[in-house]
Amino acid sequence: MDNAMACLEHETTVADREQMHHAITLMGFHPTVRIVKTRRTATLGSMTICVDEVEHAGAFVEIERTVSGENPGPPCRSGWTPSRGRSVSGWSG
Repeated sequence: MDNAMACLEHETTVADREQMHHAITLMGFHPTVRIVKTRRTATLGSMTICVDEVEHAGAFVEIERTVSGENPGPPCRSGWTPSRGRSVSGWSG
């Protein structure tokens, strides 16, 4: 990894929820809390924007830009400060 914000992600489709649950519990993992969320997604150019409404926790926004390994793109987090629940640029939760 070239920086602390970089990460590897692997995604797949889960065709059978019950079988996936059995596989995960056989690996030693067990449910501890149930998270209920509604996700709305949109694309804007090369970015994916997700708005999640999480039951008992509020609304969250995720903005993701996918780039290739050969062209990692510039860092985008420098200068950003978490809002800690306050309105940022006119947005509020």
